[in-house]
Amino acid sequence: MTKTGGLSNLKEKDDIVKELILSINDSLINKLILCKEDIISIHSYKTQIVAGIIFFLKITINNKCYHIKIINYLPHTNKSPELLSIQTDKNINDDITFF
Repeated sequence: MTKTGGLSNLKEKDDIVKELILSINDSLINKLILCKEDIISIHSYKTQIVAGIIFFLKITINNKCYHIKIINYLPHTNKSPELLSIQTDKNINDDITFF
């Protein structure tokens, strides 16, 4: 269990984050200037509970590692998940930290 405001323990990819990536895929493609054919692999993630859930994901695209931050708003807001930021120049062994 994660307390409000703190980062959770490291979690392995699951269906929740797979769907989350699909929901922000166009934003990710536009910000990183990718092709729709590029393969996005999710490695792990952490979460932070705020006014919704912020997901900090470690992903690779074309053998490059990134950390991305996505907010999944509370259901009553009727807002779609949103890509908040991207950290480039990461490596697969880098810990996911708050950014």
